[in-house]
Amino acid sequence: MSEKRTPFDEIMQRIEDMVEQMVEDMDIDSDMFKPSIYGFSITQGGGDKPEVREFGFSPGSSDVVEPFVDVVESESQVHVMVELVDVEKEDISTRCSSTKVIIRVKACDENRSYDVELPGEVDPKTSRATYNNGLLEITLDKIEDNARDVPIE
Repeated sequence: MSEKRTPFDEIMQRIEDMVEQMVEDMDIDSDMFKPSIYGFSITQGGGDKPEVREFGFSPGSSDVVEPFVDVVESESQVHVMVELVDVEKEDISTRCSSTKVIIRVKACDENRSYDVELPGEVDPKTSRATYNNGLLEITLDKIEDNARDVPIE
């Protein structure tokens, strides 16, 4: 036995049909409705001005996503963590100097490069990197401060 349709049901069906047609006419990219990430990190060292770095989709941005980068400094080491989603280990290369880390990524027929400034000098020969579950971790030993007081004669 079928339910009797009321005039209200007919109006609602027409509204649903109109909305479906509008969505089709707009040709909306389905990526538009996927979750996105946006945020920022603030780094301040010594008496320096705070450095604000944004990551993810910023308002009005294109679909190029900057990876989240976190730099943590301990007493003897600097740890750099970079979130590289949907990237294979073989498509990542890193290069370290005493003051920065350069990360190169090949993804979707596009090469991208990210420079990460370090908070102090490190020994690039001690760099170690791992990549697991989309997280690149680079650990570098700090260069010991060999400065010394010089007595005045």
